[in-house]
Amino acid sequence: MKQQHVLVLSVSALSVAALVGWLGGIASQPATQPSPGAPVAVLERVVASGSATSAPAPSLGPVWSAMQALGARVEALEEAPPPQDPLEESDPQPQEIDLAQALAEATAQHEDALSRHGATPYDAAWAESTGSRLQEELTELGAERKFTVDKVDCRSTSCVVTLGWSGYGMAMADATEVLHRTTSLPCANRAFLPPPDDADAPYETRIIFDCAE
Repeated sequence: MKQQHVLVLSVSALSVAALVGWLGGIASQPATQPSPGAPVAVLERVVASGSATSAPAPSLGPVWSAMQALGARVEALEEAPPPQDPLEESDPQPQEIDLAQALAEATAQHEDALSRHGATPYDAAWAESTGSRLQEELTELGAERKFTVDKVDCRSTSCVVTLGWSGYGMAMADATEVLHRTTSLPCANRAFLPPPDDADAPYETRIIFDCAE
């Protein structure tokens, strides 16, 4: 599920009975317990250099690598074939437990990335310039795709952008476009869209842009 262009974009669609919400580090956005069968999307864009993708910046690099590894682990768990003989399946729960553990670890890694961003020294010139470009590009795209740019927080090498939609379905439909279209900045970015309790309620998520060289 990867497309190789100037960008590398990975999308995972999972069905889980219970999920620890990613992006749950802020009190106003707690973890939720979705209904069974709810889809979850993990999306990322990695900046390419020549024929190979460049490594993320040192500031968030270790976190980024860990999240990519966990994403691959989640995909492997989801794509694992069912047991050959149902009678030999003594406990159908281990895969769900492993998946929940992987997602919990990914949640911690993403929260760590948000914390690292928040602890980054503030560079007023860079933050204003980069933030303005992100605000302009995403606002223009939002007018087409019907989402709002609720907040742009840039520091010195990274930004966190909060986007809002009228519902979860709209967010799922737009997220790939958001990551693919914000290409004027040499930034790797990542978004996670955990399913809410009410798919028709207004939906908000945060995207990390790592722009360090």
